[in-house]
Amino acid sequence: MASVALTNGRVREFVCPPDQTVAFLWADKPEGFGIRASKRTKAYIFQGKLNGNTIRITIGSVNTWLLDEAKEQARLHRQQIDLGRDPRIVKEEATAADEAKRERERIFSAPATEAWSQYIEAKRDEWGTRHVASHVAMASAGGKPITKGRKPNGPAVTQPGILHEILNLQLSEITRAVVTQWVKDNRVTRPTHARLALTMLSTFLTWCGDQDEYKEQVRL
Repeated sequence: MASVALTNGRVREFVCPPDQTVAFLWADKPEGFGIRASKRTKAYIFQGKLNGNTIRITIGSVNTWLLDEAKEQARLHRQQIDLGRDPRIVKEEATAADEAKRERERIFSAPATEAWSQYIEAKRDEWGTRHVASHVAMASAGGKPITKGRKPNGPAVTQPGILHEILNLQLSEITRAVVTQWVKDNRVTRPTHARLALTMLSTFLTWCGDQDEYKEQVRL
């Protein structure tokens, strides 16, 4: 295929002819580098051959990629082909790795209530309805209007569950010292609830320690 010395001026001037749906302008170097233009878009591309098959991959829009950056990306794709790797698969793997990293960061920054909800769902078929409801209530944020059985001078809304505060922390923040302080804060005002909640919390953290997505965060 014919090629030219690709410059910023040629990039700007190259357009798809009126009688075509797509047009290509190939650079003399690096090998396989060029531009694909349609009526609406114009992008840098790379084309090469792997195992006898033609591979074409879009680098990115000419409006967002600098020419030198796009050339460097084309060189990288050329190197990948020389090593016997498909640049499209390499790109997919990199994207998947980035997504996994972002999800890992999100999980690490999320409150423990997220893992608590997953824990309940994972155990729902093993537990009875009352046991599930008890776990939900323990982590409840409260604030719901009390419409039945409300005492004349009683609260107008439900109170937060005893585990709500501690489960609003990240899993990595629920340390032995934090739990010890939480027990001290609750065993006087709600001793029965505190004992039951501590058992639930301990079992929950054990479960988290067995889950690939959470085990690195467990500090107890």
